[in-house]
Amino acid sequence: MRSEKTLASVTTLFALVLAACGGGGGGGTAPAPGAASEGTAGAASAPAAASNPASAPAPGPATTPPAASGPAALPPAAGPASPAPPPAAGGGTSNGAQFAAFGPLAVASSVAFASIGASTAGPKAARLAQGGAVIAWTQAGALIAQLIDAAGGPVGPQLAVASQATIFSVAGTSNGEWVIAWSASSGPAAATVQMRRYSASGALLQDTTSVTTAPAAAIDAGLDVAAAPDGGHAVAWSAQSTAAGPRQILVQRFSANGAAVGSAPTVANETQGDQAQPRIVPLADGSLVLTWLQTQGDAALGGLSFTITTRPFSGLTAPLAAARGVAASAAAATFPFAAAPLADGRVGLAWGQPASTSSSSPQARWQIVDAQGNPESVIGGITVLQIDSVAIARADRGFTAFFQTVIGERRGTTASINSIAVNNDAVAAATVLTQEVDRTLNLVVSPTLGIFTGPAAPGFAVAGGSDGRYVLTYASATANGADVIALGK
Repeated sequence: MRSEKTLASVTTLFALVLAACGGGGGGGTAPAPGAASEGTAGAASAPAAASNPASAPAPGPATTPPAASGPAALPPAAGPASPAPPPAAGGGTSNGAQFAAFGPLAVASSVAFASIGASTAGPKAARLAQGGAVIAWTQAGALIAQLIDAAGGPVGPQLAVASQATIFSVAGTSNGEWVIAWSASSGPAAATVQMRRYSASGALLQDTTSVTTAPAAAIDAGLDVAAAPDGGHAVAWSAQSTAAGPRQILVQRFSANGAAVGSAPTVANETQGDQAQPRIVPLADGSLVLTWLQTQGDAALGGLSFTITTRPFSGLTAPLAAARGVAASAAAATFPFAAAPLADGRVGLAWGQPASTSSSSPQARWQIVDAQGNPESVIGGITVLQIDSVAIARADRGFTAFFQTVIGERRGTTASINSIAVNNDAVAAATVLTQEVDRTLNLVVSPTLGIFTGPAAPGFAVAGGSDGRYVLTYASATANGADVIALGK
């Protein structure tokens, strides 16, 4: 059951979890095979799934040899399924099959995440045109994917996408396929972006293809993939050409058959300064709005400023207007944000606004802008404890924004994912955030023996569809590593 409360209650919840588990066992034991989690606050795991392979092979055939079968799907939520919606207006999937609310359920168990640092990528999700979804995650450095149906049940075996991946993104295309892109490095100044294209059933349609035209010194964690209305897609990334150089965003369009459109990636913005966290917002006319976090100033000469910046591009990724900053987002510290197309062709933005002074508090904020970045609504906001990750999903009228707070304590770390529904005027449906998930990232069971659960990657992702439904995915610590969880609403 979802409950409404403020993010400030996370610390109290964590203390209760520890007390209930005798001082540190909450969620530390994996459930028995087939046991179903009810998704209560503080639950550390969902129904057990078959273990992932210890490592994935190098990219090769369409699928790996059949892995151990995944968990049986939980029964669909009560009530009739929604009818098939019209085609998506934002270049995404139509999600034509009936969608049944499901979960939380474990897509994979005993996943070995390297650490729980802020740079560790969590699982990612994409809705598919047939109503299902694909969930992707890294296992001991390898990139793995699993298809699920519209009710959350596993479809086929796990797919070994790449033997090495540091960051990645996945998107379902309007023709029913899906594409996944990732960054990997073979050494100093050798970071590249690669991609693969798959059918709805998981058959490999396009083997590993280079997205970047030349290696970079480093690629930012904000790699993004988004679908286009014509069945193609776009990939955006932020790269440093030299170790000391600024990060600069590039975007490359691909046709429905996976061929690059244009001879070279397009630089997103001609101004100087770091450009990070690229987010692609595809529109129904084939154009796209690129959004990113722009850094200006010099730390040595009076400080830096960070602002969400937008710029529209044609279907051939030619700039249609100058870059424009979202004034309400300006801050003296970096922050997470998310962007999504709305049903009426505008862009929904959500971000975690840092505290401006030592006496002020952070805020969960949101705003609607047009394709040129002009404000189309008032700024909405709620004071929160802190925000470490943000996601957004289109709704029937407006969008739903998701904010996560990570709380570190002496005996472990927990995370709370909360949401708020926002209408077409950017007016929130409530004055507090609604809790979606409480999860454990790691938990010290025995300080003397050094026994702990997890770790689980702190990142989470939300994949929305034109039907207003979404799939939320995250990792939760268990005694044997972490479970990758999917939740459909």
